[in-house]
Amino acid sequence: MTSLNLEYDIIVCRGKKIDHVLFPELLLPRKLLLYISKLLLKENSSIIAGIEHKTHTLADNESHPSFNGILTDQLLCVLCVQIDDYVQQIAVGQDKTIPAQAEEEELFKVGGKYLRAFDNNKYLINHGGVYFSGLICNDLLDINNRAN
Repeated sequence: MTSLNLEYDIIVCRGKKIDHVLFPELLLPRKLLLYISKLLLKENSSIIAGIEHKTHTLADNESHPSFNGILTDQLLCVLCVQIDDYVQQIAVGQDKTIPAQAEEEELFKVGGKYLRAFDNNKYLINHGGVYFSGLICNDLLDINNRAN
């Protein structure tokens, strides 16, 4: 087993320029995202990644004895943009709004947590002529999300 060398394995990728690096749902730890984004900024490459669950503090009015917090599942796009003479990054995030089948039940059973979205907005992004929208898991199955 070899370790991932971002500067060689992803950025160089056999000499071809990489515009966007994609990671699946829940893959990246939040602490690692900033580090990877900085590496990719040097090469003017953007990252679109599913990041680990974020746990939010307990709600004061929650009365269920097993309740242990709220989780969000997020997709984060850190996109390189040219501003004047500099390449900078802008971040666009989306919360997963619809849990996968049995996901919510399992999160509560194992950890006493609920999956909730704090922001239900979904975006269609035009990044340098590349149009995309990120829908996480069951959000893609919602006909209203796909229609929009």
